[in-house]
Amino acid sequence: MKTKRNFISQVLKTTLLLSGVFLFMTSAGQDAGTSFDDWDVDGDDRIYKNEFDEHLYDQTYGTDVTREDIYDEDQFYESAFDWWDAYDDQRLDETEWDLGYEHSFGKYVDGDFDAYDADSDNFLSPEEYRDALGDSDYFTSWDVNDDDYLDADEYSSGLFDTWDINDDDYLDEDEFNIFNPN
Repeated sequence: MKTKRNFISQVLKTTLLLSGVFLFMTSAGQDAGTSFDDWDVDGDDRIYKNEFDEHLYDQTYGTDVTREDIYDEDQFYESAFDWWDAYDDQRLDETEWDLGYEHSFGKYVDGDFDAYDADSDNFLSPEEYRDALGDSDYFTSWDVNDDDYLDADEYSSGLFDTWDINDDDYLDEDEFNIFNPN
């Protein structure tokens, strides 16, 4: 079980870093730089929102995406499901659900995996996942201008808030390393 959790943790870290690419359906852009120091532009051992936003946008999205590109709610949930589907098998087991719950959507839904596993097959399908989160404010909390779409800035803010585990308005190296491989 520990090996499985370690594997999923490594996949989770990698997929979150690349989630901007998947979210806006672009091809791989420039090398985003994955070290804390790459993101901590001013070298103060803290990554503030402006550093995060610029690094994520400029380095991860590349030139194929503009800040005006948008993503609707269905695309958001499809992408979010893919983030947590560490085995890329179009279903979430309880371990994948727990990792997602702990680091992302735990603020929005009850963590009871069995409550969302409608067919009791010990996996969540994309439809069950969507049903679990669709009635929550997971998407709407990211859609700050309430236009039913996410643009690049809203996405960056939502992702930053997810990574800022202790809600102190910056990322320290420990928070950063949870979501990025060393």
